[in-house]
Amino acid sequence: MRKNDLESIRKMFNEFEKKIETLKRLEKELDSLDTEGFEYKVKAIKSKLKSPDKIPEIEKGIAELKEKKLAKMNCPYCGAEVREEDKFCGECGKPL
Repeated sequence: MRKNDLESIRKMFNEFEKKIETLKRLEKELDSLDTEGFEYKVKAIKSKLKSPDKIPEIEKGIAELKEKKLAKMNCPYCGAEVREEDKFCGECGKPL
């Protein structure tokens, strides 16, 4: 095996190792979030955590999840806090 081949393999290995570390970091970040009510989104993101090529999609998914959790909505009838995907208010029961 030539020296250039070995260096090329080392470089590819190091890049792959960095991607694995990024995946681990993203998994920890996702696990640290309060994701109640967004289980479907979390499941979709977690299914991508096994593929280093999906890192940009995972990062985007986590960012979107954070935005949705931060976006506070209120029921127009009673003012209770509701989530974007709620169809009915959990407080007064009226449709949203």
